[in-house]
Amino acid sequence: MKSIASLLCLFLLAHSLPAANPSSSNPASSAITNSPPPAGLVELRKQLSEKLAAARKPVEERYKADLEQKMNSAARFSDLKLAEAYKTELDALANDRVHAGEKTRPEISGVRGDFLRHRDEAILPHTTWYVGELQKEIRKLTAASDVTGAMQLNAELDHYMKDGAKSGGFFLALASWGAGAKQADVTKTLRAKSTNTGLPLVTHWGFPDSAPFQHKILHVEYYWLGEFRTKDFPENGLLQLP
Repeated sequence: MKSIASLLCLFLLAHSLPAANPSSSNPASSAITNSPPPAGLVELRKQLSEKLAAARKPVEERYKADLEQKMNSAARFSDLKLAEAYKTELDALANDRVHAGEKTRPEISGVRGDFLRHRDEAILPHTTWYVGELQKEIRKLTAASDVTGAMQLNAELDHYMKDGAKSGGFFLALASWGAGAKQADVTKTLRAKSTNTGLPLVTHWGFPDSAPFQHKILHVEYYWLGEFRTKDFPENGLLQLP
């Protein structure tokens, strides 16, 4: 009876997790994210990345062709400023930085709006699929009494359902600063500077010296365009996401 009661407690604990938001109460969720992710989560993230890349590609290729045509047309009519604006938009597209919040000329804002709408429509079915698969995996881990794994997947589910990842928005999940085992959690600091479209250029980081006299790295985990991503920045470098 005791073993049955213990399993029941584990089951109820794992199922009660979605009501809490680890990203709000503990932005870094350090005890969770420092554990290796479950194999099921790694595989689901890989599948989602492949689905999103395939869905976005035709939309982005059409937008690129449209921008190039308009840029060449502006150049032919000697409107060099407009041509340069189209070139700037092309560079943003190449770096996954096209979003509604970026100021641009009226000639570009209209076509950009169409592109963003089509991109969002391409992303949403796959992030919706991902949410469903996460829920299935959580039930599987809960049935196996894997509370840690269930908590990790619940944190992922929260990012999609509560933090905007499902709709393709930017969300900074974790940021650690240091060298080797000497790490400082700087998630709150960077999250305060970010918006749902990204992290603007940061030139002065102002982080604590977590590892004196050692070359430090900033490790960031974030979500953008429905996808989980990671990036490392060297000390004294320029910081911008995506």
